[in-house]
Amino acid sequence: MKAAKMIGLGLIFILGHFLPAYGEKVFRVQKGSQVYYRVHARAVLGVFRHTIVGENSRLTGEFRVKGDTVSGKLQIPVKGFVSGNSRRDRDVAGILEVEKHPEIIFEIVEISSEALSTLLDQSEGEIQVQCRLTVAGVSKVYRFPLRFRWIDSQTLRVETEIEARFTDFGIEPPRIRGLGAIGRAITSAPDQVFLGGSIILKRESGP
Repeated sequence: MKAAKMIGLGLIFILGHFLPAYGEKVFRVQKGSQVYYRVHARAVLGVFRHTIVGENSRLTGEFRVKGDTVSGKLQIPVKGFVSGNSRRDRDVAGILEVEKHPEIIFEIVEISSEALSTLLDQSEGEIQVQCRLTVAGVSKVYRFPLRFRWIDSQTLRVETEIEARFTDFGIEPPRIRGLGAIGRAITSAPDQVFLGGSIILKRESGP
């Protein structure tokens, strides 16, 4: 009887340790997360060059891990971008057709089982992911590196930056308002935009 009881307790311990890995884990975006765009622009009537950065911390989203499958999306309100120039922010919102498409969406397409194991088992590292980015109602799939670090046993920070083109989403390279002292000047952007962010995810439920 004593041996049977010990075996039973051992099985309970083993199951309690390993079964959570196969249950569904839900991670939600937390306060402190931020995404950005970065454009290298040039004044239309001159050679002055500068970098325009718009930041956005009004993010929502959740991601679900079940077995070796990951699903979920990040929702980014277009009107949440702040670049230090309100006129320019309105220009950007107009270019992105904010009234028809109020959000930019990042959606998971694929994370390999090996990459997922690395993400869940290591304290920090880098994996390859495939996501669908939808801007102004047009979607394109990108594959890019994702850096990660576990802050604690329930909280994960992920960071990345991808290079995209305005024309990927049917948008002509825009002319937008300048920076600082030339805030009223119109600047042109090449067909290139960098999109990145630092996202904090916390496990909210699951076994």
